[in-house]
Amino acid sequence: MASVAPPMPSNTGSDDLRLPTRLIEEGDLSEAQLETTIMAHDAHGRDLPGRFTIDDDQTKLTRADDDPDARAYRLGYFLGDGTGCGKGRECAGLILVNWLAGRRKAIWVSKSATLIEDAIRDWTDLGGSPADIQPLSKWKPDQPVPMGDGILFVTYATLRSAGKCGTTRLSQILAWMGEDFEGVLAFDEAHGHCQLVRQT
Repeated sequence: MASVAPPMPSNTGSDDLRLPTRLIEEGDLSEAQLETTIMAHDAHGRDLPGRFTIDDDQTKLTRADDDPDARAYRLGYFLGDGTGCGKGRECAGLILVNWLAGRRKAIWVSKSATLIEDAIRDWTDLGGSPADIQPLSKWKPDQPVPMGDGILFVTYATLRSAGKCGTTRLSQILAWMGEDFEGVLAFDEAHGHCQLVRQT
């Protein structure tokens, strides 16, 4: 893959790609990390080809171009950088781009609850507040998430769980996201899932 040049950004949605100058001047985002942030943001400014319907439990998309209820979904971005490249910093950078554009809800999914410390470090290094990131495990599955704007940190194990009353964590997250969610969904350490996704 390293021998293939990446596509040129299309400038779709480039008007809302803003970052504080100091992040570049002081090296808080390296050139490579900045390039990834730009490429991911560019991808998120476009839709997948076609239109889709989603099943009742919100887990399966089916292409249905002729269905009047079908809708478009944004393109994701898979980040395959190796260890030490700063993938968490790139996730934080993309969340910050969206945050500054007014999309102040994000979901950061990772493999372990202890990795919230890394997420907080990457976010605060870019100027965010530690209080912006809260673990979903802070609330019981049958409780609504009272947080307004912010970054909801979720582990894959928590994402698959449900409460005693049968309420799933996925439904809890979807309720928090709301109908007009346009923020970042970051699947960190997914090893087979998209690394950076923004959904509309």
